[in-house]
Amino acid sequence: MHEPPVTAQPIRVVHETDDMIVIDKPAGVPVHPAGRYNHNSVVEIMRAERHLGFKPLPCNRLDRLTSGIMFIGKTSKAAEHISEKLRGRTVRKEYVSRVKGRFPDGEGWDGDPMRGGVVICEESILQISPIVGLNRARASGKSAKTLFRRLAYYPTHRRHDTSQSRLTDASNGAQVAQPAPAISGTENEGYSIVHCLPLTGRTHQIRVHLQFLGHPITNDPIYSNRAVFGANLAKNESTGDNDAEIIARLKKIGKTEVSDSISYEQQRLAKVVEQTQQTTVSEAAVKPDFKPLPEGTLHAGPLPKSGEDSMHDDPQYGALIKAHDDMVADYNKRKGEKMTGEKCSVCDTPLYSDPGPHELGIYLHALSYADLTVGSWSYRSPVPQWALPPDGYDGPRDIGEWEYRGDEVLDIGDEKEDEQTKNVRGAKRNKGEEV
Repeated sequence: MHEPPVTAQPIRVVHETDDMIVIDKPAGVPVHPAGRYNHNSVVEIMRAERHLGFKPLPCNRLDRLTSGIMFIGKTSKAAEHISEKLRGRTVRKEYVSRVKGRFPDGEGWDGDPMRGGVVICEESILQISPIVGLNRARASGKSAKTLFRRLAYYPTHRRHDTSQSRLTDASNGAQVAQPAPAISGTENEGYSIVHCLPLTGRTHQIRVHLQFLGHPITNDPIYSNRAVFGANLAKNESTGDNDAEIIARLKKIGKTEVSDSISYEQQRLAKVVEQTQQTTVSEAAVKPDFKPLPEGTLHAGPLPKSGEDSMHDDPQYGALIKAHDDMVADYNKRKGEKMTGEKCSVCDTPLYSDPGPHELGIYLHALSYADLTVGSWSYRSPVPQWALPPDGYDGPRDIGEWEYRGDEVLDIGDEKEDEQTKNVRGAKRNKGEEV
């Protein structure tokens, strides 16, 4: 069975009753078996962990790359009841994200350099291509509304290192898999931790609205992908002028190109390196005082000035630097998931490379689901590691409930859940069952 690997982070149980299980879904794990994912899904993992006769029934959906609160029904009746409740206008869903730059101050800002006021985005969203999973802000799309509030802003004047793929969970000291670092260049102006309150349930709604506002999630392989959207990342863009070109670029991802926008920065830097090294080689060719460099020497840092290092005076120095940097760039470019051009010797299936850590999750977490009916339920997950203050900074370590002003009214239910319900009802009608 040829199947992409997923994180080994466990599916944590937040709450469990006789009818349902509330879980904290890890990033990078799909909810259902789909496409190339068969056993590596929430449903199949939970079935294997409990017993093969157990049939977990997801009541809400999260994208594969998104982590956070999910509801699993233990019976069909319980799952249908929970799903119906989640589509109601009393259930509030809160998310937390990590985005590019300093998020706007918003309405009601009190001057706090960390915490902002409320930013409202009401751009309608249109599904451009279900094949490549692209949705964009369009006036002709379905109505959508998201409220945002900056919780913290961390500038770049001090070094913060979140490059480790495994970090310690403060609650129990265990090693927990985390999404990979931000895409190169997206946090050059620092990053913000943003509280998100979607009032509609459009596919990719938070991701699309954040991109439109000019502050995409910093490790989003689609909406922070400058190789696809250009340097401006489609800020304030709501026309379809570039859709065909964008779809064409996205279709290459996973086939002939890696599926992360790190490749954009790598390719840009590779060109600079190549131009620099070509110049170095050409200059070296006309200087009679260069001496041969021992074979196998590789570039390990910036070029020294003449007189500082004897290697600088070697005619092969620039060529060796270029050869090494080309190998490094090639490795980095290939470490993302894409088709290798090889086939399985047993079943002749075209083979993909394993996904890189950067493809196992994004900085978007479903933090809370709550029924605002008096005396009803509320479930909240711990704050993800990537949303905590980096070393050397003071910032919030807990995220409280959204501070409601009274105008946060759910306009419609969840688009994915509505679609799931229609499919179930259609299947019952096809079988002649009562709907």
